[in-house]
Amino acid sequence: RVIKVSLGTGDAPPVRIGAVTLDPFEEQLFSSVIDPAAGYAYFGTRTAPGSVVKIALGAGTNPPTRVGAARLEFGEDLLRTAVIDTAAGYAWFGTFSDRGHVVKVALGTGAELPSRVDGLRLEFGENRLTCAVIDRAAGQAWFGTRTTAAKVIKVDLGSGDAPPTRLGTLTLEPGEDFLSCASLSA
Repeated sequence: RVIKVSLGTGDAPPVRIGAVTLDPFEEQLFSSVIDPAAGYAYFGTRTAPGSVVKIALGAGTNPPTRVGAARLEFGEDLLRTAVIDTAAGYAWFGTFSDRGHVVKVALGTGAELPSRVDGLRLEFGENRLTCAVIDRAAGQAWFGTRTTAAKVIKVDLGSGDAPPTRLGTLTLEPGEDFLSCASLSA
């Protein structure tokens, strides 16, 4: 389920607004990105293969609704991390699989369904992607791994429908393992 909660103003407690139950094989949500201006959120599943589910947020006190989903390809599993560029109309999902993938998904305008555009299969050892940051202006993202020692993989996101491409990898020092979050200082 995707549950909408009003956060409450001032000292008021949060309030549950409503929820939407997703289709079978969409029950394990693992990542998400949001386009608040357009009123949609996109959830990556923990399934094999993964799916990207588009949810209409619902205006005001209206509950969220399921718009549809893009089913990804074999090996594009366990969508653990994601970044979004709403102006360009794309999101990129990183997998937690044994060999990492970065999958480019077109968001779809309005109630149009999301769709898989292309994917990048990373090199051996560049797996279990757990965090990501995006520099929209540069058209690049960095994906961190849950490995020993952890890695940071730099990816060119590809303009338009061009596929993402791998630019390089930094392997961190011994003991700098299992990345779980990241932030970008611009």
